[in-house]
Amino acid sequence: MLAPVREYFIKDGAALHTWEYDPAWDKKRKTVYEVMRVIDGTPLFLDEHIERILNSSREAGLKDVPVRSKLEKAISGLINKNSSEDGNILLCIIPTKEHSHILSWYVDHYYPDENEYIKGVGIRTMNAIRKQPSAKVWNAELRSKAQYLISESDVYEVLLVDKKKNITEGSRSNIFFIRGDSLFTTPDQMVLQGITRKKILELAKEMMIEVTEREIPLMHLPFYESAFISGTSPGILPVSMIDKHRFNTSNELMRKLMAAYNELVKG
Repeated sequence: MLAPVREYFIKDGAALHTWEYDPAWDKKRKTVYEVMRVIDGTPLFLDEHIERILNSSREAGLKDVPVRSKLEKAISGLINKNSSEDGNILLCIIPTKEHSHILSWYVDHYYPDENEYIKGVGIRTMNAIRKQPSAKVWNAELRSKAQYLISESDVYEVLLVDKKKNITEGSRSNIFFIRGDSLFTTPDQMVLQGITRKKILELAKEMMIEVTEREIPLMHLPFYESAFISGTSPGILPVSMIDKHRFNTSNELMRKLMAAYNELVKG
């Protein structure tokens, strides 16, 4: 799992010092988790994150699914104990033979700078699939492979490509493409449906932007004019290049969506 930072973390309602965290707690267990952003002491899209971790717990077959109130207290207790206003929080449910443990802690984060939002970021592809995209379950092997390629290639993110050579999603993000006045993204059932992705689809509907959900073959990249990824930390982030294929980062439709999403976050 991602290592805890700051002074305290929460385990089953109790505040513990970060140095007391034991990585062995989730070793070889089907841990479900969420990562959410905190702005001015308030978790962004908290209800959606809580609902998704509960759905992930059921999809993953956890026998002891916690009640919503315990998950909410794990978040509020962490924020209050650390007196933190901003950052990223990891909330996880670790199943054992006896019962499920609820833990939450702050994790290191990186928010793109202004230049990256203007010029976009480079990403690359890798052959991999998420075995159960309907549940957000920690996959150490996938995360390790993705992080290695990100570091080796000096890119922001990697996109997963399935056995049919279709682009599905990012290792920690979702992907959208633009052609003309239309938005394209991979079908729901093929990806982990990110909270930011959900908000973008809702905004697109409000803005009367045509959205097509369909398979995105790797060889069809030249068909699209622009691309962006979405996620907890970046929000909507333009993509300048996928492998060796370049994209327009000044696309008007993308910029309108970025502005609308930023307004939504500001409340």
